[in-house]
Amino acid sequence: MNDINVPTNKKLPAPLIFAAAGLAGIVLALIYFFIVTPMVAAYQEQVTINQMKQIALAMHHYLDANQVFPQAAVLDETGKPVRSWRATVCYVDESDLFQQYDRQQSWDSPDNLRFAKETPQAFRSPQCDCSEGKTPFVVVVGPNTMFPSDQQTKFRDCTDGSSNTLLLIADLENPVPWSEPKDLSLVEFLQRRSSQVSDQKPLYVSLVDASTFRVTKITPKDLENLTVRNDGHVTSFEGRAF
Repeated sequence: MNDINVPTNKKLPAPLIFAAAGLAGIVLALIYFFIVTPMVAAYQEQVTINQMKQIALAMHHYLDANQVFPQAAVLDETGKPVRSWRATVCYVDESDLFQQYDRQQSWDSPDNLRFAKETPQAFRSPQCDCSEGKTPFVVVVGPNTMFPSDQQTKFRDCTDGSSNTLLLIADLENPVPWSEPKDLSLVEFLQRRSSQVSDQKPLYVSLVDASTFRVTKITPKDLENLTVRNDGHVTSFEGRAF
């Protein structure tokens, strides 16, 4: 009977090993690009949306308690802005930072500046750089918006309807210091976003009724109408409700 020698340590040729490794790398890259990256982006977007909903509800809690919405910036006797609406709306965050923040002092007082470089969790978004105390959540300030610079509005002042009027936005490309009374004027907002809303660059908005949307298409005129509370126009836009 003839003996048959069976090789037990046969190795794959080096080119095949390199080819297999390269193929595995390509597969992993495709998985990351087409599965992991969209999942991460969707999660980050949902966090931003959830934050906006909570902030909008906090404004409604303030409305229930005071019969008016918070003022964009509280002014002192000289007309100087001393406190942002973000510091006024305390229902939204129970962190130590918010508990220690002194609402009786100006935002730039020595005591309050200690907290200026840390963004409260309620005002953070994973979709933008929130380091150094920055937040993307701002309101639009103007005479006929929900946030006139010199007064507070009541629910009945929103004559265009609560589902037809802007309350706040996530300005992801231009975050501001959370404690500073700094937001967007109506002119700045329209100049910045009238021609920049698309699938690739959506606009995240919460309306007065606290409904929140990812807007992907809106005309400049509808954007203005959405921001103004009493112009008598019904607005339309394309996007997704959350």
